[in-house]
Amino acid sequence: MPTATLTRKLSCDGWVQTAAKQITADAFEYVEVSVGATDSDKQVDIAIDKSQLKAILIYSTDSDLMLEANAATSGGRDFVLNIDEDLGLVWTEADETNGYYTNPITADVTKFYVTNIGGVATTLHIGVLRDATP
Repeated sequence: MPTATLTRKLSCDGWVQTAAKQITADAFEYVEVSVGATDSDKQVDIAIDKSQLKAILIYSTDSDLMLEANAATSGGRDFVLNIDEDLGLVWTEADETNGYYTNPITADVTKFYVTNIGGVATTLHIGVLRDATP
């Protein structure tokens, strides 16, 4: 069983605080995709069952990205994620359980359509920790 460690850190003027949480699940999947500076609606196939999700990280190294779930048009997509360069999105089941914020994956995903909105070539990283036997 894969175990992931999520570490969050805040530092300012010499003050540093770090919090870490271990998350265990049945499976871990990882996708790494190059996204060109002018790519629009680039299809990235990845299966995410919302009910099995324990944790997710979506990260872009060099440019802001927009990810549309399951369709590339506003009439057909299930939801949109805007991913800020170098900050990304991290969510764990504990974030929702503790009332911090809800799961940003609001529907099952079969693919994302990725648009580079920062105009710089980048690498998209998606890591999914899931429990296949919830």
